[in-house]
Amino acid sequence: MYEQTLTPFTKRTTPSWRALMSNRLMLEPKVAKSLFDIIHARHKEAARLYQLGGAREVNNWLSTWIVDEELSALYSKFFSTTARYFARRHYLNALQETRSLKSLSIVKNGVSVADLWQRAIEEYVARHGVRFVSGINETTRNEIVQVLVRAAQEGWDENTTIMALKDKRIPLIRASRIARTEITRAASAGALLAANSVPFLTQKQWITANDERVRGNPAGQNSDAPFSHFVLHEIIIPLESSFFNGEQIRFPADPQASAANVVNCRCALSIVPIKDGRGRPVPRTVNETDILQALLTLL
Repeated sequence: MYEQTLTPFTKRTTPSWRALMSNRLMLEPKVAKSLFDIIHARHKEAARLYQLGGAREVNNWLSTWIVDEELSALYSKFFSTTARYFARRHYLNALQETRSLKSLSIVKNGVSVADLWQRAIEEYVARHGVRFVSGINETTRNEIVQVLVRAAQEGWDENTTIMALKDKRIPLIRASRIARTEITRAASAGALLAANSVPFLTQKQWITANDERVRGNPAGQNSDAPFSHFVLHEIIIPLESSFFNGEQIRFPADPQASAANVVNCRCALSIVPIKDGRGRPVPRTVNETDILQALLTLL
């Protein structure tokens, strides 16, 4: 019965991007460094094997990559840490905004909201982690193979090939891009967990860094980007809906959107409590299933 009267909560000040993402700004370089170390180690191992047995030795090694526990552990750690942090932050901010006295309360049978967040995150990591690791390894394989192909085509000597395999530039760029995109996705996950956990209805708001680097900013360096995030800044929509900037995108770093719409995204998702016609937050029953299912929409 509230559909025609729902509006953003009264006296709301849109949070700044920096206030929302300050923790992410500290975490991103650490994750990027760890990713670089892992990816570059693969390149250096290829160089070592090439020196021992040439391209055949490298190709034999590439064919043995099945499980990568180091990458899996890194992904699980940074995604879980980031998602939990932003879930708690958005949850408590929303409670404060609506002057609710509830905290991380017991939902059912002694299970807290935080417990449910952890279960949801573990389920997501278990499902998406394999895709994350496989994607990184497949790209690394392709990079190494491309070096070998070019070396054969252009007649490089052994030393030139080894130096190309050990080159740091591509792993550095990739590590930075992956870290930024995946941490943005984890931050969005935390916001969605919070939205499904508070005892009132919410909407979601897209927040950009609001600077010249934002995709689609006419005055910026990415003005010709195929998908603009500039046009989404501060837009508020229902929680179950998608934003639109040339295609449907549910949240920053949505894995169902085009790569050009998500890679290197710095944007943030904000949770907006909504009010009824009398200016009060619209109550909802916190449902354990909703919390546990919240992150499955990210897949």
